[in-house]
Amino acid sequence: MKSIFELDSTSRDHLNRSNLIENHLWEIAKAVYPGAVIDPATVAKAKAHLLEFFKQSPPRRPS
Repeated sequence: MKSIFELDSTSRDHLNRSNLIENHLWEIAKAVYPGAVIDPATVAKAKAHLLEFFKQSPPRRPS
């Protein structure tokens, strides 16, 4: 995998958005299950499902 510095701006933007989503999922998991040990694979799986959901039915932009 390329370093973040070797990516073009589009790839870097996608990676940043993907990381932002993952960070939010970690925060949600910590809020829902405070003090629990959360499996990183569970967060990765949730991120994959969420990205697939929005890929299949992208939100509409207001007119």
